[in-house]
Amino acid sequence: MRIYCLSALIISACCIPQLFAAECPQDIQAVMTHLDFSDQYERIGFEVSHVGERDKFSRSERYEPLQPPEQRWVLLEMDGEKPSEKDRKQFARQQAERGNPFLSFLREAQPDQFKLAEQTPTRVHYQFQPSRIEVGTGDRGKLNVTEHVSASLTLLDDSDIGCVLNINFYSPESFSPRTGVKVKTFSLTHRFLLDDETGLFFPESNTLVLKGRAFLVAGFDVLNRATYSAVSVIQDEYAKQQNTLSLDQQAGDIPANSDQCQTETAQSEQVAAC
Repeated sequence: MRIYCLSALIISACCIPQLFAAECPQDIQAVMTHLDFSDQYERIGFEVSHVGERDKFSRSERYEPLQPPEQRWVLLEMDGEKPSEKDRKQFARQQAERGNPFLSFLREAQPDQFKLAEQTPTRVHYQFQPSRIEVGTGDRGKLNVTEHVSASLTLLDDSDIGCVLNINFYSPESFSPRTGVKVKTFSLTHRFLLDDETGLFFPESNTLVLKGRAFLVAGFDVLNRATYSAVSVIQDEYAKQQNTLSLDQQAGDIPANSDQCQTETAQSEQVAAC
């Protein structure tokens, strides 16, 4: 069973169980604040379902950010079947280098790189040049397509679901990223929704379109979609206890200076006085 497919992207970026309608940021600096790379993004966990519309494959996986790197990616299903232990281990090993994929393509972006192209009361559209785009191609390695790709960022103020963020990477014309490979069409679109509770953009889905030919013989025509669910900021036991303690204090259940209240964490033998 082959478990690494063309749709696996370094820049991959989901369906949210519950979102609160949130207003869109007013400028690109505010957008970058919401596209934050703080500790919260390092703790985002999720499940994702991939579907190949043309090559007819499906795959479901889960990302657990607090696990060791080699255990964070868990293969749940392949083509409607439960994977073998060998397949699960191979998948986890292949994915170990990815880490948390959320918004990695904007990690080095600066606000002055975004050029305002259009603005209406409900839509703001920016153009920008991505810092690095690589498309994974399984055992044959990755293709660096950065110099051939342009990008846009669009904010839509939807009255029903709040702020929608679309980020699109596309090739304005055909290009050859490697000897013998000709890409006619490349488009990767990420859709995000602004979560009012955390103030973060949670990805909802992504769509990859890739057409071309390799070595004048083998053509490829890819239309892959990924939909994410159970997206949340996962806390370790220490953070959970500290947050619970803080909420209890705010509610007045625990005196702020009580010497009697102590909590022991699973990660440390130190005892924190309330």
